[in-house]
Amino acid sequence: MNRVLPAARWTALLVAVAMTARGAAAVAAPGTLHPPEIVLRQLDVLQRVDRVEDLPAGVRSGWHLAEPGAKWNATDTVSDATLPFSRLIFAACTGALCLVHYEHGGIAHTVNVVALARSGDRWTRIWRASGSQPARDLGELRALVRNQSNLRYDDRAGSTMSETPAKMIALASASSGVKRSWKSSIPRITATIGLTYAYVDASAVLAVCIV
Repeated sequence: MNRVLPAARWTALLVAVAMTARGAAAVAAPGTLHPPEIVLRQLDVLQRVDRVEDLPAGVRSGWHLAEPGAKWNATDTVSDATLPFSRLIFAACTGALCLVHYEHGGIAHTVNVVALARSGDRWTRIWRASGSQPARDLGELRALVRNQSNLRYDDRAGSTMSETPAKMIALASASSGVKRSWKSSIPRITATIGLTYAYVDASAVLAVCIV
């Protein structure tokens, strides 16, 4: 026997669906960037750097970073294991701060901005943001950091971690190996996530309809 939901229930059902969609969008959408104050203070005095070899020694130390336009491993299909998984777009530096704008390959190609601050002889990562489109020049990179650009970046993940360049590269290299090893499990993982979201959404809707 078919059950006809009263108008109030239909309204509640629509509200539940709308709230579920809104929540999913909020999780997926990148937010406003939150760079440290030191980055904002030095934005206007940063000088563009176009070659890896021209970066401060402490920034490039241990960082297997390809020069702009050079060959690199852009995907998880490794053509040459000696090539880097990251490639410089450009950087901007002072004696105390560097913004390194680079792309990283693997299963997902990302474009990143990393800020490194100098303390003595040590350069430490103080902020990172990731997106999918590179800044065209230093002016657009400054606008991006100030949240005045149309580029969409996200700094919510790991934005406060402090790592030296060498530690960053060690983590990236380990992560690349992990990516290749679990690639065959992607369909199963994707299906599991999809079923989980479907179950949660259905539970929310049913709860509204049954009450």
